[in-house]
Amino acid sequence: MLNILRADLNRLMRSKALWIGTAIFTVLSLLIYMLFHIMAGEFDFDMIDFSAFGLAGLGIKNTVAVVGSNISVLISILFGVLCTSLICSDFSQNTIQSYMISGNSRAKIFIAKSLVLYIAAIICVTAITVATAILAGALDGWGGAFTTAGFFEFLGRFLLSLGLYCAIMSIFIFIAFGIKRSGPVIGISIAIGYGFNIIVGVVMMMGMGDYFGMNVNESLYNVLDGITRAFAGVQINNTAVPGGEVIRIAEALTVMALTFTAFVGGGLAMFSKKDMK
Repeated sequence: MLNILRADLNRLMRSKALWIGTAIFTVLSLLIYMLFHIMAGEFDFDMIDFSAFGLAGLGIKNTVAVVGSNISVLISILFGVLCTSLICSDFSQNTIQSYMISGNSRAKIFIAKSLVLYIAAIICVTAITVATAILAGALDGWGGAFTTAGFFEFLGRFLLSLGLYCAIMSIFIFIAFGIKRSGPVIGISIAIGYGFNIIVGVVMMMGMGDYFGMNVNESLYNVLDGITRAFAGVQINNTAVPGGEVIRIAEALTVMALTFTAFVGGGLAMFSKKDMK
């Protein structure tokens, strides 16, 4: 398994998709933070319901929420592309069979590739978060009075978000091992990214129905809200904003555990029986 880890880590570090994708999402996150900063400067912050964007405010302490509101759903597109480069390409070039001939079990292949892709997710999200935090610090400082407890709270939210991003990655690892072809995997990642983004937007609008004078169907709202809350990307926003901590963190950990169990366990079971053709 170590030989697969070394080979794939080397490929990952040379991957244009990783670095270009990270750069694109970093710029997106910085631009949107600037937009929030301008809105807060032009209008009375207390008059703007920033919680609708998954934010309690600005500044470094809210960076996890800012990044989550910007990329936590759309980043699935980048994750899908990375999975095609490290999984689908190995199927098309028969590299997977070479790993098996050299003595690696299917479980070891699956685990090794999953670990490398989790590292990719962590690199991407950490780079975006650090860049956004630097901009946030330059424009808005910490976001209130700095305290040691506040710093560790921020760190805890960040680490939880990394776990949730890795859970999102596990979904696309499962899809890539199941489909094995680059085109469909990228297509599905785009559909999931934009599809969930649309659903999240609809739920946000329905949640502010009273403000806009909308007649919201409560049953439909509950169904759509439940769908979004079952997605790890949405849980990043739920746990990044203070309030209802125990319930929110417990819900996020539950979603993360269920996602890993379903897609890692399901992926291992599927790949162990799947035809290599």
